[in-house]
Amino acid sequence: MIRRAGSLALLAAVAMSPWLFVAATAGHAADLAHARSQMIATWLLAGTAWIGQLWLVAAVVPLRRREPLAVCARALARALVPWLVAVLAIVLGLAALVAPGLVLLVLLAPTGASARIGDPLPAPLIDAAAIARRDLRRLALIVAGTVIVDLALAGAAIFVLAPALPKTAPVAALHAMRTVVVAVALAVSAIAPLPAWLVAKRV
Repeated sequence: MIRRAGSLALLAAVAMSPWLFVAATAGHAADLAHARSQMIATWLLAGTAWIGQLWLVAAVVPLRRREPLAVCARALARALVPWLVAVLAIVLGLAALVAPGLVLLVLLAPTGASARIGDPLPAPLIDAAAIARRDLRRLALIVAGTVIVDLALAGAAIFVLAPALPKTAPVAALHAMRTVVVAVALAVSAIAPLPAWLVAKRV
């Protein structure tokens, strides 16, 4: 992974671009309500980061085979629609009874690694579930660990950079929330290659 750090960083930036965009466009909070909305946004950034992190799996699989960067980028693009469909299924499962969504999150995590990614849906999702079942326990630990670390990063950033926000609202605390948003977006993007690499390694 270290030898391919440059390519991996570029691909991770693409996969995590929505989160990086939020960081780039975050402004200073004008009042307490705005600051609190930024705190909510911070938790949303962390809680949804797995979407980009697991999409990156599609690019990591060919990267592990030492394919050129262009091939990896095409693989990432080809996986976008199947992965968005998988994300929709996961979100619906979470909204319905939570447990089905968690199961789907693990089963569909390797969607980007499917050899049938170019086939009509739902072939890539069925293939992803078959891949997941080969090593279900380890994959579940990787996915759970990824989500926990993302949320822990958000909690740590809020605790360290904006601990006074829930009780008081000095200007410094209001402005600190922008720093929190940026720090969390950058952090979840920076660690994205690790879970993607670990999931791709299970294929």
